[in-house]
Amino acid sequence: MPLSSITHILLKIFALKLFISGVIQLLSVVVTSSIGDGVYSFFYYAPSLVYFIAGIIVWFAAPKLSRLFTKNNDGEFNLEGVTLEMLFSTSFVAIGLYFALDSFAKVF
Repeated sequence: MPLSSITHILLKIFALKLFISGVIQLLSVVVTSSIGDGVYSFFYYAPSLVYFIAGIIVWFAAPKLSRLFTKNNDGEFNLEGVTLEMLFSTSFVAIGLYFALDSFAKVF
């Protein structure tokens, strides 16, 4: 599997995270402002719209970005000897570590 394909997949996952975060933030702003004084300002929506639009842009730019990132080093990624159990355990540890560190960073 070429390294650009792996980069493409990771960029799509990152774009999906940005998009979902933007949608959740946008919905929370709408609910919060409708409960409160009902004042709608662009500055309330700006951060969530940035996440939402950035997710869409990264999703569609992922193929070009992955080729750009791996321009000089697009070698084959050898997966011989890797079992399905090893892939699952590595991915679950990586996802768990990401969410644990992401939640820990929000505390400070």
